[in-house]
Amino acid sequence: MQSKRPFALAVDDEPSDLENVRHVLADAGYHVLTASDANSAMEIFQRHADHIEILVTDVAMSPVGGCDLAAALVKLKPDLHVTFVSAYSGSLAFQYNEVLTFPFALVAKPFSAQDLLKKIRPEREKVQRAGSAEG
Repeated sequence: MQSKRPFALAVDDEPSDLENVRHVLADAGYHVLTASDANSAMEIFQRHADHIEILVTDVAMSPVGGCDLAAALVKLKPDLHVTFVSAYSGSLAFQYNEVLTFPFALVAKPFSAQDLLKKIRPEREKVQRAGSAEG
Protein backbone atom coordinates (compact mmCIF):
# COMPACT_ATOMS: atom_id res chain seq x y z
CA MET A 1 0.00 0.00 0.00
CA GLN A 2 1.32 3.38 -0.97
CA SER A 3 -0.58 5.65 1.42
CA LYS A 4 1.48 8.05 3.53
CA ARG A 5 -1.32 8.35 6.08
CA PRO A 6 -0.72 6.44 9.31
CA PHE A 7 -2.64 3.18 9.61
CA ALA A 8 -4.97 2.38 12.48
CA LEU A 9 -6.76 -0.87 13.23
CA ALA A 10 -10.16 -0.40 14.88
CA VAL A 11 -11.87 -3.42 16.47
CA ASP A 12 -15.32 -3.51 18.06
CA ASP A 13 -18.09 -6.09 17.95
CA GLU A 14 -20.76 -3.37 18.13
CA PRO A 15 -21.26 -2.08 14.54
CA SER A 16 -22.29 1.45 15.50
CA ASP A 17 -19.31 1.84 17.86
CA LEU A 18 -16.94 0.49 15.22
CA GLU A 19 -18.31 2.93 12.64
CA ASN A 20 -17.95 5.81 15.11
CA VAL A 21 -14.29 4.98 15.75
CA ARG A 22 -13.65 4.50 12.02
CA HIS A 23 -15.21 7.86 11.24
CA VAL A 24 -13.25 9.74 13.91
CA LEU A 25 -9.94 8.21 12.84
CA ALA A 26 -10.56 8.71 9.13
CA ASP A 27 -11.49 12.36 9.69
CA ALA A 28 -8.21 12.75 11.61
CA GLY A 29 -6.24 11.51 8.59
CA TYR A 30 -5.72 7.86 9.46
CA HIS A 31 -6.08 5.02 6.98
CA VAL A 32 -8.47 2.88 9.01
CA LEU A 33 -8.75 -0.89 8.83
CA THR A 34 -11.71 -2.34 10.74
CA ALA A 35 -12.64 -5.68 12.23
CA SER A 36 -15.71 -6.82 14.15
CA ASP A 37 -13.88 -9.46 16.18
CA ALA A 38 -10.41 -10.37 17.38
CA ASN A 39 -9.88 -13.21 14.90
CA SER A 40 -10.57 -10.94 11.92
CA ALA A 41 -8.34 -8.30 13.50
CA MET A 42 -5.46 -10.79 13.75
CA GLU A 43 -5.81 -11.66 10.06
CA ILE A 44 -5.85 -7.99 9.07
CA PHE A 45 -2.88 -7.25 11.32
CA GLN A 46 -0.84 -10.08 9.83
CA ARG A 47 -1.38 -8.63 6.34
CA HIS A 48 -0.65 -5.01 7.31
CA ALA A 49 1.56 -5.18 10.41
CA ASP A 50 4.31 -3.07 8.85
CA HIS A 51 1.89 -0.18 8.37
CA ILE A 52 -0.37 -0.34 11.43
CA GLU A 53 0.75 2.10 14.12
CA ILE A 54 -2.35 2.27 16.30
CA LEU A 55 -4.83 -0.26 17.67
CA VAL A 56 -8.17 0.98 19.01
CA THR A 57 -10.15 -1.91 20.46
CA ASP A 58 -13.13 -2.48 22.69
CA VAL A 59 -12.22 -4.28 25.90
CA ALA A 60 -15.32 -6.49 26.12
CA MET A 61 -15.66 -8.63 23.01
CA SER A 62 -16.47 -12.29 22.56
CA PRO A 63 -15.05 -14.88 22.25
CA VAL A 64 -11.64 -13.14 22.39
CA GLY A 65 -11.51 -9.89 24.34
CA GLY A 66 -9.68 -6.73 23.43
CA CYS A 67 -7.03 -7.18 26.13
CA ASP A 68 -6.04 -10.59 24.78
CA LEU A 69 -6.04 -9.23 21.23
CA ALA A 70 -3.87 -6.27 22.18
CA ALA A 71 -1.43 -8.46 24.11
CA ALA A 72 -1.02 -10.77 21.09
CA LEU A 73 -0.50 -7.86 18.67
CA VAL A 74 1.98 -6.09 20.95
CA LYS A 75 4.02 -9.31 21.07
CA LEU A 76 4.20 -9.14 17.27
CA LYS A 77 4.83 -5.39 17.17
CA PRO A 78 6.10 -4.01 20.51
CA ASP A 79 5.84 -0.35 19.42
CA LEU A 80 2.12 -0.64 18.62
CA HIS A 81 0.13 2.14 20.32
CA VAL A 82 -2.91 0.66 22.05
CA THR A 83 -6.06 2.49 23.04
CA PHE A 84 -8.91 0.61 24.67
CA VAL A 85 -12.50 1.80 24.58
CA SER A 86 -14.95 0.56 27.17
CA ALA A 87 -18.35 1.25 28.65
CA TYR A 88 -16.64 0.67 32.01
CA SER A 89 -14.23 3.18 33.46
CA GLY A 90 -10.81 2.78 35.03
CA SER A 91 -9.90 -0.53 36.60
CA LEU A 92 -13.45 -1.88 36.18
CA ALA A 93 -12.74 -2.19 32.45
CA PHE A 94 -9.98 -4.69 33.19
CA GLN A 95 -11.41 -6.56 36.18
CA TYR A 96 -11.40 -9.96 34.46
CA ASN A 97 -8.06 -9.63 32.68
CA GLU A 98 -4.50 -10.31 33.64
CA VAL A 99 -2.39 -7.24 34.31
CA LEU A 100 -1.32 -5.82 30.98
CA THR A 101 2.42 -5.31 30.73
CA PHE A 102 2.46 -2.75 27.92
CA PRO A 103 1.51 0.94 27.87
CA PHE A 104 -2.02 1.78 26.78
CA ALA A 105 -4.69 4.44 26.97
CA LEU A 106 -8.33 4.02 27.96
CA VAL A 107 -11.32 5.98 26.69
CA ALA A 108 -14.71 5.52 28.33
CA LYS A 109 -17.77 5.14 26.11
CA PRO A 110 -19.50 7.27 25.06
CA PHE A 111 -16.65 9.54 23.99
CA SER A 112 -16.20 12.57 21.79
CA ALA A 113 -13.91 12.64 18.78
CA GLN A 114 -11.61 14.95 20.74
CA ASP A 115 -11.48 12.51 23.69
CA LEU A 116 -10.49 9.62 21.43
CA LEU A 117 -7.94 11.56 19.40
CA LYS A 118 -6.29 12.93 22.54
CA LYS A 119 -5.71 9.35 23.75
CA ILE A 120 -4.48 7.74 20.52
CA ARG A 121 -1.81 10.23 19.58
CA PRO A 122 1.51 8.33 19.63
CA GLU A 123 3.19 11.34 21.18
CA ARG A 124 0.91 11.28 24.22
CA GLU A 125 2.99 11.88 27.30
CA LYS A 126 1.15 9.68 29.76
CA VAL A 127 -0.10 6.15 29.43
CA GLN A 128 -1.91 3.92 31.86
CA ARG A 129 -1.19 0.41 33.03
CA ALA A 130 -3.77 -2.01 34.32
CA GLY A 131 -3.89 -1.94 38.08
CA SER A 132 -2.65 1.65 38.28
CA ALA A 133 -4.18 4.12 40.70
CA GLU A 134 -5.88 6.04 37.86
CA GLY A 135 -9.46 5.56 36.89
